[in-house]
Parts: sequence; structure tokens; C-alpha cells
Amino acid sequence: DSPLGVRFFSLLCSFLSLIILYKFLVSACSPRAGLFGILLLGLNIFHISSTLANSLTLFFSLCSIILFWKGTEENKGFLIALSGAVIAVAYLNKELVAGLLPCFLVYSALCSQSKRKFIKTAAILVSSFVIILAPYFMYIYKFGSISRLLNKNYMLNFGLNLSAIDFYLVRLRGFLSGIDYRSFISWEHYPMDFISGAILILGTLLGFLFLRGRLYVLMAIIFCFFFMVISVLRNAEHAWVQITLIPATFFSAEI
Repeated sequence: DSPLGVRFFSLLCSFLSLIILYKFLVSACSPRAGLFGILLLGLNIFHISSTLANSLTLFFSLCSIILFWKGTEENKGFLIALSGAVIAVAYLNKELVAGLLPCFLVYSALCSQSKRKFIKTAAILVSSFVIILAPYFMYIYKFGSISRLLNKNYMLNFGLNLSAIDFYLVRLRGFLSGIDYRSFISWEHYPMDFISGAILILGTLLGFLFLRGRLYVLMAIIFCFFFMVISVLRNAEHAWVQITLIPATFFSAEI
């Protein structure tokens, strides 16, 4: 019944995210990148604060990205299917994570060696996602409201906003505008400090320019998709951008 007991699973997921990220960076890049990666994420003020509130989004997103990458590189359909299943589970926690599906499909369309392989990958990915969520969809269809699947006040209310930029550079925006930066963001999470935000944004931009390879293409697609989508959702919250922490950390650690 203690606060620690209530938050134990969130703390565990946050800890596991660091371990998984480190091992992935070491295997895909280098030990140096792995070390920088866990420092950039582990010491990030936003990530520390969200650990107690919502670490599942980042954990499930990271797992699905790695599973999908390994599945496509090693041509193992069960890993791709598992990636789709993980996205489905993550959807129940935060609907926006489903945005990884179009990211993976775009990557497959661009990087698959043949049209047949792309169709196979897409079919496995989407079908595993749908199968896992089918009971939930049927329950909502029979007993619930469509708003449980798609909240139109958030997901269908379009308009430019600075939530994505604020996620990384809200303190700079506050300094330049002379307005308290806390008025630009929601209160649930502590805002990212200026140094961490600047390192991640600069590292991502440099990664776009100088890093080459299929893995970097996948990370770039994920970062751009979520950054741009959230920038055109009028009521989007800055914390929704946290999925971009994965590619941003990846690029910054490698640079």
C-alpha cells in the first residue's frame, strides 16, 4: 500500500528501458554509444519525472522498435508479429503509440528488398496488432463508446501548436518570450532542462545529416512522424512527444 509499492512496476519498466536501450546501442552501434545513451536518457529530467507517472509508453515503444528492427534484419516473422503485439498492448496504455505502425510500414516500403517482402511484413505486423486488440474492439463496439478508441477532442482537432518543440526547448521559449515556461506545458511532468533538450535536438539534426544506414532511416521516420503529427494536433500535450526520445537519444549517443 506504500507509494513505492504502487509505483514499483513503473520503476521496473523505467529501469528495464535503460538496460534494453544500452544493450541495443552496444549491439547496433558501439559501447561508447551505449554509455552515452543511458546517460542521456537516465539523467534526463523529463524521463526521471515520468518514471513515476508513465514509464510504460517509452518501455513498450522501445521494445516494439527493437523487435521490429531485429525481425526485419534477421527475416524472422515471429519477431515482427511480437512487435505488432507489443504496440497493441501499448495502445491500451497510450493510443498514440499506435503511430509506430505507419512508421514501420513506411520504413518497410522504403527498405524492403522486394514488394513481396513488404507485403509479408505489413500483413504480419498489422494482423498481430488487430488480433491482440480484437476482443477490446468488440467490447467497445458492443458496450462502449467510439470515443474510447479515438478521442476526437484530441485526435481530430487540428491546428498548429508548439507542443513538440516545447518538449525539448520549452525553457528556451520561456526565456526568449519573457513568459514563465510552465504556462506552455501541462503540469503532470517536469519540463526538460535546457542542456538536455539542446543536446537531443542538435544530436538528432546532426544525425539526420551525417549518419547513414537502414537503422538511422527507421529512427528518422519515427522522430519525424511523431514530431510532425503532434505539431498539428491543437490539443496535444508536450508529454506525448516522449516517444521521440528513443530516436533522439539514439542519434545523439551515436553522434
